[in-house]
Amino acid sequence: MVPFVLSFLLKKQVLSLSWFPRSLVTIAVAASIIYYISLLNYTLMIVWAAVTGDLVRHYFPGFATLPAEFWRHKYVTSKDVVPKAVVQSLEMGLPIMGVFLMSGLMHEFMVVGMWHEQFGYMTAFFMNQGVATILSKVLQQSVGKRVQVRDWC
Repeated sequence: MVPFVLSFLLKKQVLSLSWFPRSLVTIAVAASIIYYISLLNYTLMIVWAAVTGDLVRHYFPGFATLPAEFWRHKYVTSKDVVPKAVVQSLEMGLPIMGVFLMSGLMHEFMVVGMWHEQFGYMTAFFMNQGVATILSKVLQQSVGKRVQVRDWC
């Protein structure tokens, strides 16, 4: 409901508001984003549990109480079939890309919904940041062990 109402506002109209109404619009957009992403997340988890029949709390990621508990039971594929290096790469890269994808989509939702800007730029930016994060980690683990770079701070 909130995104539908806010979709009628133009960028000029939002920017012309005083600080208090603009703050309310910002809070409404942020609350909508959090709500819809949480709704999608829990819907996918419930469907996943129903399909796999895995309703035990310990293996159901939606009910994990700690991030370590959540990621401990997330496996990309069977470690016996695929080489260990490939599985480790996927288990490191997919969560990172997932986080940046969700962040990009949240920003995209806000920019497109509020200001009717073209779709895709925010998601592309955040996906590039995810790739850069993975590459920096790979370079740090390989080349970074042999090359020392002086701190500038």
